[in-house]
Amino acid sequence: MNGVLIHYRDINIDRFWIKVQKEANNICWPWLGGRDKDGYGYFCVAGASRKAHRVSYIIAHGILNPLFDVCHTCDNPSCVNPIHLWAGTSRANIDDMLQKDRSLHGIRNPKARLTAAYARKILSLVNAGLLQKNVAACIGCNQGTVSAIATGRQWSADTKQCRVLGRRRGSRHPRARLTEDTARQIMKMYSRNSPAEIARALELPYPTVYSVISGQTWSHITGINQ
Repeated sequence: MNGVLIHYRDINIDRFWIKVQKEANNICWPWLGGRDKDGYGYFCVAGASRKAHRVSYIIAHGILNPLFDVCHTCDNPSCVNPIHLWAGTSRANIDDMLQKDRSLHGIRNPKARLTAAYARKILSLVNAGLLQKNVAACIGCNQGTVSAIATGRQWSADTKQCRVLGRRRGSRHPRARLTEDTARQIMKMYSRNSPAEIARALELPYPTVYSVISGQTWSHITGINQ
């Protein structure tokens, strides 16, 4: 669980590695112990169940900001190879997901219930500039759910972030990160660069670049229609 500080001194390191199938350094190390429904391993630390990949990160680095996610470069939930793990904010995790053209799978089952974590991811995507219908397609829920979260009708206690209050365009939008010149530069670069390359070159979040290229934002400048 994120938000909980795990102390290195509380980890039984020998018992942890017994539950790991170690392979060569550059490939995945599967967790052999218990796993949750999403495939993430869990390990007991100081009498409480913790995500195995987070524990592995702490063993390798000694400390982890409890508010940070631990993400997989290999996209394998059961992997606990420290080389395949990196720590970052939830925003960085979402950017990484979008850059790899992945979608979130946890609520694609129509019988699955939305969790606070997914609600926060939904709001982060909306705040990044993606249209609600595209967020819904990415997450695997209906647009009504996205709208309810974005406007605070649902999960407001768990998504204490700025709400989306209308569609003020371009630099007049309260969360605008671009200027007209930058939007035009993105479109010019798109003829010979991928969205990920543009995002790195301009030091912008991937969703921001994608929203311009796809016409979700700045269409009054770029001329792209949805």
